[in-house]
Amino acid sequence: MYCNTREIAVTQEYVNAFVRTIVVFLGFVFPPGSVIAFAVLETEANRETKFQQLVNGVGKATYWGAHWVFDQATTALPVVALPVVLLLTSDVNSMNYTGMVVAQSAQVTAAFVFACVPLAYAMSFSFRRHADALVWMVIVHIVTGGALSVLAYVLKVVPLAVGGLSTKDIIDDYARYVLLLFPGYAFADGLLRAQTQIVDDYSLSSSSSSSSSSSSSPLAVAREVSERLLVQWGAADVVAERARVQAGDLGGAREADAVQFLGLRKEYKGNGDKVALDDLWLGVGRGEVFGYLGVNGAGKSTTIKLLTGAEAPTRGSATVLGHSIRTQLGAARRSLGYCPQHEALYELLTVREHLKMYAMIRGLPEWREAVQSGVERMQLKRFEHVIAKQLSGGNKRKLSAAIAMLGSPEVIVLDEPTSGVDALSQRFMWDVVRDTTQRTRSAVLLVSHSMPEVEALSTRIGVLIGGRLRALGTSSELKAQYGSTMVVEVTLAQATGQLAPPTRLLRDDYVYPSQLRAICEALGAASRCEALQQGGRACSSPVGFALNTAEVGRVSWLEFERWWLQEDAVEGLQRVLRRAWGPRQTGASSSSSTTTTKEVSTSRVKVSTPGLDSGVELVDRHGQHLVFSVPRGAVPVADIFEFLERRQHALGIVSYSVSTAGLEAVFKSVVEHASA
Repeated sequence: MYCNTREIAVTQEYVNAFVRTIVVFLGFVFPPGSVIAFAVLETEANRETKFQQLVNGVGKATYWGAHWVFDQATTALPVVALPVVLLLTSDVNSMNYTGMVVAQSAQVTAAFVFACVPLAYAMSFSFRRHADALVWMVIVHIVTGGALSVLAYVLKVVPLAVGGLSTKDIIDDYARYVLLLFPGYAFADGLLRAQTQIVDDYSLSSSSSSSSSSSSSPLAVAREVSERLLVQWGAADVVAERARVQAGDLGGAREADAVQFLGLRKEYKGNGDKVALDDLWLGVGRGEVFGYLGVNGAGKSTTIKLLTGAEAPTRGSATVLGHSIRTQLGAARRSLGYCPQHEALYELLTVREHLKMYAMIRGLPEWREAVQSGVERMQLKRFEHVIAKQLSGGNKRKLSAAIAMLGSPEVIVLDEPTSGVDALSQRFMWDVVRDTTQRTRSAVLLVSHSMPEVEALSTRIGVLIGGRLRALGTSSELKAQYGSTMVVEVTLAQATGQLAPPTRLLRDDYVYPSQLRAICEALGAASRCEALQQGGRACSSPVGFALNTAEVGRVSWLEFERWWLQEDAVEGLQRVLRRAWGPRQTGASSSSSTTTTKEVSTSRVKVSTPGLDSGVELVDRHGQHLVFSVPRGAVPVADIFEFLERRQHALGIVSYSVSTAGLEAVFKSVVEHASA
């Protein structure tokens, strides 16, 4: 029988212990990855479930404390299972000795798990996507734990001389205490020392007992540091504490105002500082629905982020029922109901479970009645036991709105509440908002790109452009100030008749791009050639599309003739309306069939601005549907109706309507003023 020498046996046991250490280590680097993944998942832009909880009144300590209890409980399961696995796979005959090894391994593992959970929370603030966070968390532990421990092990087993010292001495006496700052290395080092007790002459001495604890102590320090970083970063990201408080009394909104913005300003630092919101002073009264309009990037979302505490203002402040967002954010949030633009829902919770959770978070005494009221008011009874990921987009928006209105908060913020909702559900939600406002006297801040929605719900409207409030008033007031035109919409009948075809210019009864200019000149309107060519106003028409598309490259004479006759009808109508309603000018040249009229791209509506007498103007066209603007006061409304009614058949008009400029036209006018 062959017996290993003592040296070979010791080396073999060291190798086995190292392999067992790496196997156990690799099994424990993944739980911290799941912890950070879920922490980041709740902050992703299209989810924001963490922020929804904070707005509804969950404190920072409560939020992280609940997560800590759950994550520590779930990560403790493999810690409990580890001693059982080690006992079942141990080859050591002495149960007392094996118990020592198992106890020390479990101690180091527990310390690693307890340190990694708060470390994962602290690192979560550096990521925006949960998948990236999970991968990097695993990489960090594998590199700092697995790779460094392997390198240290090799340099200890095969020592090299460096400056008169061996690498084994350098690692044991110096480098180890630096490397122990990394939780992964401390975990691997502690496991290895516990596993190699079988070949340590002093394995049962007090010094050996302290060897594993020397690895767990840095883990405790790492845990403490991570928890402190978590508190600091969380406060900076959620709670507005870094503010420079403006001189003067920022407390207490006027009794009539539920929300006040007090010189609010937000700047984003970077390559060329961007001012997202500049000196906003605004009050939203109780029982008022304030419509907040603006182009993309105007500062609407920034306003909501500042009001709800998602970001801190650079200057100024805001109050909610007298509570400053700088100094009393928790109290301000308890008075807020928030419906975010993206659904901040938990995919595996049902409708009723969502409402129950947020009702209990808000501390509603009659939460059962509040939940039932929310389900019935939003017509979600059929779906109350359906999980969120199985809901349609419209029902998800209803659930988000129900959460915002739960318990009838005194201030409600609705960010695109009906986006992606069908017309019937949209009208239903409008009725709910109106009823809630009238019944509870809640102040509602409505952010929407839907002009009909803002006009239907808002008692006052503000237009934000370039971070500054450019217009403010009721819908009627804004129309009176910026809507200086009447809008006449006309639908023409399909033109009929025939043209004398220029036979010599046609090939097989088709019009080709190469003959287009000659044909237009022969028909007496050469300018229409440019209109049909690429970039012209008519190039998007069926005829223009066919002529400008390489796959087609031609159009039949019958189609071209129909288009030409329709253009004659449109230009003829423009001439008639301009003569009837336009400004009287002496010496004005008469128009002919070849006159080029001012056209506006159908992709952009241009509205006459106050103070400019532009006369009758074609501002929009889609096929046979024409939209004209007429300066307000230039022609009495009764005269417009009388003229159109008498000339309807003669002008080939199928239908017409006359109205004041809509909110969309007013909005465009305000934008043009601000850009001028």
